[in-house]
Amino acid sequence: MKNFDFPNFVLETPEDWFDVTADLDPGSPPTFMADDGLGELQVSIEKIPGGKGVQFTPEQLRGMLNEFAKGHDLGSPNNLSSAETPRSLLAANFVWNDDFLRVWYVSEPDQLAFITYTCEKNATFANELQIVETIIRSLRFK
Repeated sequence: MKNFDFPNFVLETPEDWFDVTADLDPGSPPTFMADDGLGELQVSIEKIPGGKGVQFTPEQLRGMLNEFAKGHDLGSPNNLSSAETPRSLLAANFVWNDDFLRVWYVSEPDQLAFITYTCEKNATFANELQIVETIIRSLRFK
């Protein structure tokens, strides 16, 4: 496994995954792809202003997800999953134009991650999505 160390998070990927952020527009969030992969994984981390131990509940994350979906005309989310321990997490799938999109919100005290995985909607992405789920579970906030 490879470790990617950023100012506000660390994550692990399989050896064939690479940080392709430098190939994107300036200001793009950290972005990862497998060498012969189907999609891309983007990770954005925010410190919660005035945090003092604030951690979002799955219900609050669901509100954020609904706002994101509404703001991007994504329709209703499907394949929702959530967890409260060891950290709050909410994930859902969307079909976005010609793409498949999975979105995760992950919250720990004073921090929030917004993570997306995007690939063509007709791609055979199930195996890669399982790998992405493993990568996300490896995410550690700093």
